[in-house]
Amino acid sequence: MTTKLAKAVESLETALELSRKYLDGPDPKGRELLERSRARLEGDAETTVAVFAGATGSGKSSLLNALVGENVARVAATRPTTSDPFAVSSRDSGALLDWLGVKHRHVSTAMPANLIAVDLPDIDSTEAANRAKAARMISKADALVWVLDPQKYADAVVHEDYLQRLTEHGSVMIVVLNQIDRVDRADLASMVDDVTALVAADGIRTEVYPVSAATGEGIEELRGRLDELASKKKAAAQRLAADIRTQGQAFEQVVVSAGGRRPTGAKLPGFASVARHVAKAAGGDIVVDAAEASYVRRGRRATGVPLLRWFARMPDPLERLHLGVPKAKAGKDGSTKAIGASSLAASKTVRTAAVGEVRRYVQDASDSLPLRWRRTVLDDANANAQTLLDECDAMIATADLGQTSKPAWWIVVNLLQWLGTLATIVGLVWLVLLHAVDWLKIRLPEPFMVGAFPLPSLLLVCGIVLCLVLWAVSALLVNRGGARLRGRLSEDLSKRIASRAEEGLLVPIQDALKDYARFWEAIEVMENTRV
Repeated sequence: MTTKLAKAVESLETALELSRKYLDGPDPKGRELLERSRARLEGDAETTVAVFAGATGSGKSSLLNALVGENVARVAATRPTTSDPFAVSSRDSGALLDWLGVKHRHVSTAMPANLIAVDLPDIDSTEAANRAKAARMISKADALVWVLDPQKYADAVVHEDYLQRLTEHGSVMIVVLNQIDRVDRADLASMVDDVTALVAADGIRTEVYPVSAATGEGIEELRGRLDELASKKKAAAQRLAADIRTQGQAFEQVVVSAGGRRPTGAKLPGFASVARHVAKAAGGDIVVDAAEASYVRRGRRATGVPLLRWFARMPDPLERLHLGVPKAKAGKDGSTKAIGASSLAASKTVRTAAVGEVRRYVQDASDSLPLRWRRTVLDDANANAQTLLDECDAMIATADLGQTSKPAWWIVVNLLQWLGTLATIVGLVWLVLLHAVDWLKIRLPEPFMVGAFPLPSLLLVCGIVLCLVLWAVSALLVNRGGARLRGRLSEDLSKRIASRAEEGLLVPIQDALKDYARFWEAIEVMENTRV
């Protein structure tokens, strides 16, 4: 087996396997071709099997006798091989003929070396079994000798049932116009041209040999063509290559008719927007909003005016979702499970929309695939999308939401707030005491002055101003910190979901697209096989 033909057979096997998995129904002709290719090439591949095929009355048996030079095939309606193939060869080729299923054989030294000529039952026989035997032998033969007669050379059985389906087989095909002794010499050239045009219209480019089994005219030219085919010892490989090219074309027609087209090799479209929809459907927006609100709440409590913090003791938004620290608890078996994951699920409408986004993504990614192949990918994607949503519930519930984050500036501002609060309290108490002792007519030393301001008043005013300024600036910074946390969490969740989707959703799509690319690569190898 040549390297090219071996690769073609391997490509045929690949295409059959993938078509069985993804296309509608099995391909019995392709499977038969694979088995036949292996069996033919493992046997006597250098011997050429040429079958003589034709309609009733075309003179196949007479032509074979003329080529051999003796009456090996009896020409009569009662001959014992009427319903069975009859083989003539220059030497015993038992194993090959056994594989072909030819029981009736004859050895003649007049035959060219490495050639087996097989006389077939009529392809238009009234017996269905005979027609089936002829068709089977035509599918197995290395070279095809089509014997036409002057009266029925345009017979639809020959052209529509056979020649039009063998457009790749011109290199191993011989067309013979037999019984030219019955044709007026003035009409012979135009008849040969007519036969040549008919064969060309069938899609086959080959020479037409006018012969007469009765007079021997043209027999030597035909014998020379058969000898040429046999001497090259390539007819078996050429026939199989032609069959594989035909099968490749058949695969392409099936794919195109099913809505498929040649893959472009483009990468998968970006998944980021789909990941955001999935995150939203899994409750990502709910969690991100709660994490931002929790951060702002904690920041304001850490940096707000100490004496006012206790008047706004709102519950933590994350704790309301059961997402406070710790986020997970151990089960009896030591495993961990998310707390409150089910409370995060978005509405059914949002989840349905997310599945729709996944489906649209898969449709866009697989639009070059034929219908059934694409439907298989979509069905898998739908199932994986539901699984992805369920897994994202737990993924989001156990995410790091920044509950323990405490920026250093919060500590500094908190100390300054307490310093301002202490100054305010000291100044206020000092002023109250001064008014009290004045009311009680108790003389105390005058308070210290800082410029034109008494120290108690300065402590009170400065303390209040410091607390309010720190509160205002801190509120602005805390809000910005919450927004940054929201952006970071959204991006992190989208990346985690995209990473999980790559394993459960994108990898299966990529695998299907790789299989489809392999399928087309196999088709191209088959369609371009030459030996």
